[in-house]
Amino acid sequence: MKRLLLALGFLFVIASPSWAFIRGDVDGSEVVDVGDAISLLAVLFQPGTPPFECADAADTNDDGNVDLGDAVYLLAALFQVGAPAIPPPHPADGVDPTPDALPPCDAQGLLPFTTLSQGETSGIGVATQEVITEEIEWIAFWTEHSSDPIPAVDFPDEMVIVVLGIYDNAGNSYNIDEIEDLGSTLEIRYTLTFPGAYFPLVTQPHHFVKCASVSATPVFIETIIALP
Repeated sequence: MKRLLLALGFLFVIASPSWAFIRGDVDGSEVVDVGDAISLLAVLFQPGTPPFECADAADTNDDGNVDLGDAVYLLAALFQVGAPAIPPPHPADGVDPTPDALPPCDAQGLLPFTTLSQGETSGIGVATQEVITEEIEWIAFWTEHSSDPIPAVDFPDEMVIVVLGIYDNAGNSYNIDEIEDLGSTLEIRYTLTFPGAYFPLVTQPHHFVKCASVSATPVFIETIIALP
């Protein structure tokens, strides 16, 4: 999800933080309904059910614990007229305003990574966002990018993530901020910064990193900062 903010001459497009969640959205569908109560009860009482992906989302009454009372609270909020509303963050996603001992929702999936190249120039003439998983593909890509020695990548245990743009203005930059393995998808969160001044020059801002190889489908999430 992206949000637009305009303040003090700055324009930001801000992706929701990786630890954001919707309270009551136990099954991760981004819709709070009776299915979430069923999922909550299954985790609590049905042996073999996978644990909560986000325990805070299941803490529907925000008491810092997940138990039968949360299922009762959720069903009341959905169907009982006059029942207390689900506490924030709800209905929009956000961070938990109440300190508790429940694990953060992003505790498991963040992948460490190493920068291979970052700058404004590249021999590659086409903007791209991609994941490189084979050595022969990486050699061909780097050879087109630069005449420098090819950085070592331990395929197939590692992979390369590429963010590269083409602009007619100097000073643009890319920065990969986080890589998170969510199981079925791999969220690659990066920032694109536009300079405040215009200087006509074709540039290829880029950021290439390597990290542990995973099979999840990559999803690139962009944050834009336009300086005044």
